Amino acid sequence: MKKLAVLLIPLMLAACTSSVDPTGETPESAIIGNWTKSIFGFPYNVNFRGDGRYEFVTFDNVVISGTWLIDSQKRLMIADNVCSFDGSYDYEFVEGRLLLSVFDDVATPSCSRGEFLSGTWTRNGIGV
Repeated sequence: MKKLAVLLIPLMLAACTSSVDPTGETPESAIIGNWTKSIFGFPYNVNFRGDGRYEFVTFDNVVISGTWLIDSQKRLMIADNVCSFDGSYDYEFVEGRLLLSVFDDVATPSCSRGEFLSGTWTRNGIGV
């Protein structure tokens, strides 16, 4: 019996120190959903869909649509119908919130995607 315990204890410890997310979500799937934040008191929403599409909705209901993916460097890549270049963003989840920060977004002056997407987003629902 002691031998069995000696064999099982290291296995149990290894299981407890696993780096697997207890929710079962990978960062790629955790980003899927509807997110909201306030900019100068106005509500903005972004919906990252499971099919790789996204929609950014301004406070006055202007919809900017495009695609998203997580690249091999684990950065969020955004392409849309307004900005002429793709943007890449670092992201992390803190206490259920999505934090986005510009890594590289050389959008034209008429496109302020980085200014709008950067910041802290609160989940507002599960996307499709």
